[in-house]
Amino acid sequence: VIRFRDRVEIRLCDLPGLKQGASEDKDMGRRILRHTYRSRALVFVVDVARGERSAQETLDEVEMLRAEAIKFDPLNAQKPWMVVGTKCDSLHRDALYHLDSLHFRLRARYGLEVPVVGTSSRFGLGLTRLVRTIRQLIFPDLLEPIRRLPAERFVLHPPGVLHGPYEGHLPSLGGQWTPPLLVPAPEDVVKIKSQGLIDQ
Repeated sequence: VIRFRDRVEIRLCDLPGLKQGASEDKDMGRRILRHTYRSRALVFVVDVARGERSAQETLDEVEMLRAEAIKFDPLNAQKPWMVVGTKCDSLHRDALYHLDSLHFRLRARYGLEVPVVGTSSRFGLGLTRLVRTIRQLIFPDLLEPIRRLPAERFVLHPPGVLHGPYEGHLPSLGGQWTPPLLVPAPEDVVKIKSQGLIDQ
């Protein structure tokens, strides 16, 4: 359950992976897809760390998942949907390249902005953006309030002084200056002895 500060709650249902023919109950696909009838949005999770494999494979996998969901229940075609790319921290396997390629291929194929969010469960990257994107899919007219500190419209007075004046000696301005001695002056020694701070 995702809970927001304005008391909006979104329940997520994590379903197992699907294969081609899941709508025909291959590998118990219909038992998995039956949980989509009460969903308000569909989120397809794909692995984008594919190395040197073709970028078309990622698009084919996303379209296969959506096609199987629509074959099982035609109402799924009317639901908003998005794509989540996982393992984006695997830079040595061209994860970001496949993620960008998937975004532009979906945009060219469907002619609309299909949200594509990259995440990394290892480092926790992209999770905040993912949660906000899911909220925008389900509640597009309900914006999340952001609390900001009030600020003055115009600055009518200059900022105050942060410190007091420096009364020490500045060698660059010249003048006589006697460096402090490590040995106290004779009158200071008499004063210290009178206070009993040192032995007579």
